Amino acid sequence: MLSNKPRPSRPIVLEPCKAHHVLQTCMRHPSPNKHLIICSTRDAFLQSLLYEITRESRIDHNTALDLLTPTLSNLHNSRNTKITFCSDLTNLRAYLATLKYPPQLAQVDSEPEGILDQPCPLLMILNPIQIHEHTLSYSAQGFNRTFAAIIDAAHYLDHQLVMEDEDMLDRRTLTNPWDQDVSMLNITTKTFGTGGRGWVGRTVKIRQVAKRWCRFRELDDYNAELL
Repeated sequence: MLSNKPRPSRPIVLEPCKAHHVLQTCMRHPSPNKHLIICSTRDAFLQSLLYEITRESRIDHNTALDLLTPTLSNLHNSRNTKITFCSDLTNLRAYLATLKYPPQLAQVDSEPEGILDQPCPLLMILNPIQIHEHTLSYSAQGFNRTFAAIIDAAHYLDHQLVMEDEDMLDRRTLTNPWDQDVSMLNITTKTFGTGGRGWVGRTVKIRQVAKRWCRFRELDDYNAELL
C-alpha cells in the first residue's frame, strides 16, 4: 500500500551563509521532525558561532554568548530536533550508515491524522566540505562518496535534505567553498582502470559534484518558501 505522507523534494544546498542564521532556520522550520548533523566537534562549532556573532555585531564575547544561548537552548530542548556532532570524516560516514538501520518500529495500518498537512522530516547537514579538509578524500572522488552516502541516508529515511557549508575560523580565502577546485581522484589512488590515467591532474569544482543530486538556493529564498 502506497503511503500518503508528503514526499521530499530534490535535495538542497544552501549557498554559504552564517551558521547562526542556519540554526535559526532549522529552529523555525515547520517540519515535525528535524535532525541536524554538524560536521565538527561541539567545542569547535560553538567557538565558530561566537566568533561569527562577535565579528558581525561588533560586540564582546560575553554579549555574543548571551545572544546565542536562547537559540542553542531552544534547539537542544526541542522535542522534535536531534543534534549530532561528527568530529571527522570517518565518523560521519559511519554515522550515516547507521541511519539506514534504525530500530524496528511497530507496523501501523494508517497514517496519523493530519500528516498530509505537515512538511517532510528534515535532515540538515552543516559543513560537509570542511570535514574533508586535510584528508586524503579532499577530491571529487571523496566528495562523491560522502554526498552519495548522505543522499542515500536521506532517501532511506524519507527526509528532506538540506546541506550548507560556511566559513570557519581558519579559512583564509573568500572563495565560495562550493566553487573550490579539487582533483578528480583521491590522493592515495595508485592504480587505474582502462583510461583512468586520463583523470590524473584534472580538477572539478565541488559544486559540480553536488549538482549531480542537489539544487542550490540562497538562504533568504529558501526561508521565503517555508512561509
